[in-house]
Amino acid sequence: MTVEDPVEYELKGVTQVAVDQRIGRTFASVLRSFLRQDPDVLLVGEIRDLETAEICIRASLTGHLVLSTLHTNDATGSVVRLLDMNVPPYLLASSLSIVCSQRLLRRLCPSCCIPDEDAHRIADEYGLADEIHTTPKTSSGCDRCKGTGVIGRVGIFETLVISPELEDAIRRKASTSELEIIANREGLIPLIDQGLALVNSGMVQLNEVLVQVLEASAIGRSS
Repeated sequence: MTVEDPVEYELKGVTQVAVDQRIGRTFASVLRSFLRQDPDVLLVGEIRDLETAEICIRASLTGHLVLSTLHTNDATGSVVRLLDMNVPPYLLASSLSIVCSQRLLRRLCPSCCIPDEDAHRIADEYGLADEIHTTPKTSSGCDRCKGTGVIGRVGIFETLVISPELEDAIRRKASTSELEIIANREGLIPLIDQGLALVNSGMVQLNEVLVQVLEASAIGRSS
């Protein structure tokens, strides 16, 4: 069962409900109806408020698998976002299992790749000079990519697995920086590190990583 706003893709064998605020069909009201039917899996298009978050957590604590999305800059930011919604820390620590943050980066066309002469200078301006170990690539455009310089996209994914130590940190409402320190110590690979690895491999342009990861995060934090 899914509740979405709007339903973008019709899935065979899945009961999909579109949110309609005009008639009171909200995420929370639909979720309450779903839980009466005892589903195994719930997909909530987005957690936007405390009421929806509380219902998702209640469903999780009673044995349902709940999948949803949040608008945050990174994986640890999702924990802080839910706490900012006034979700009780002890409930969040007990119900949250895993958070995955993602970005889609434009993949350079392999047929027209050329050295990016400005990459090292730009990396130095962002304090990333030590992270660039090769000559980064850019593209000039060709018939294969129809002059765009890119073909398709490649995903980078930052995965936060909620460990016992992170549970304790959530219960005491630890700061984002403390959560990040614990997560990195336990093996989380930040989005920026994954993006720079793709830059070093020649798969994506440095500017693409800076815009999609660093600058997007800075805008999100300031707003």
